[in-house]
Amino acid sequence: MKTISIFNQKGGVGKTTSVVNLSVALAKFGKKVLVIDFDPQANTTTGLGFDKNNQEKSVYKMFYDEDGNYKDYIVKSEDGPYLIPSENSLSGLEVELVSLDQVERLQMLDQIIKEIKKDFDLILIDCPPSLGLLSLNALVASDSIIIPIQTEYYALEGVSELLKTYDTIKNSIKEDLEIEGVLLCMFDKETNLSYEVAEEVKTFFKEKVFRTMIPRNIKLAEAPSFGKSVILYDEKSKGARAYMALAKEIIENIFRKNDLEKDSNDDKTEDKKETEEVFENPDENKEKNNKNSADDKLDEEKEIIDKKDDKKFEDGIVKKNKFSFDQNKLVNNEKRD
Repeated sequence: MKTISIFNQKGGVGKTTSVVNLSVALAKFGKKVLVIDFDPQANTTTGLGFDKNNQEKSVYKMFYDEDGNYKDYIVKSEDGPYLIPSENSLSGLEVELVSLDQVERLQMLDQIIKEIKKDFDLILIDCPPSLGLLSLNALVASDSIIIPIQTEYYALEGVSELLKTYDTIKNSIKEDLEIEGVLLCMFDKETNLSYEVAEEVKTFFKEKVFRTMIPRNIKLAEAPSFGKSVILYDEKSKGARAYMALAKEIIENIFRKNDLEKDSNDDKTEDKKETEEVFENPDENKEKNNKNSADDKLDEEKEIIDKKDDKKFEDGIVKKNKFSFDQNKLVNNEKRD
């Protein structure tokens, strides 16, 4: 299980749009996802089909639940993800948290998530566009962050301040807080500026930049007015396909890594078992090794033949990154719309 905050103190960069659509895309791939709307504007709540002005239970009220019945605040959206909704009253929580101990007030959300995280594969937190106590609570409660950046000049100006906050949290309270990835949003393939900003971001963050970029797309803008994700609103749109691709990339990065670590541990266990068998049955293993030696020789001969056959096709194989930069022109190995 992993908790990820979608965080950027600058507004209008695609945080809420990414939380809503990424969570639905992850659910489409069979992951059980919980979204925590930690923004007083509550746009994620409405984006997943709920009325932010008519919530009996919200993340704000959850902070004052003395009985700790946090699961009662989780609702199921029609789009697939689970949600802890927000409301405008959440804006007062920052003032109310000030009265607490300095460390305690930063760990309130973390304590809540520890009680509910075992029921989910992923938890996504929509952070407010600020560097206040709400955002700090979300960062402390997270294992990693996704940084959405709009591909426009002014979007770059706040990145240094964002990273300063990230480093402060990492060095003082949350040493294992990592950057899951940087997401380039509102990419416009018709403008040179989008390519230039993308190149600048990739130069700075290097491999942390997601291969998938989110394009400017009218369907992404229309979907929230219907209380839907773009994936349900128009699954064939460029925006929907981009978020599905992003979800697939994140699943590969997180779950395949976990699977590889598990396989590595299983291999170590298997190696240990084989070593024990060698000492327990030396004669039996001698015959087994002779057979394996003969099989290995046949495999080597087959490999030589296969390499000769593969040589014929070697020149036709081209390995490409998802995108690369060449004189500010984006090269994408997928067909553009």
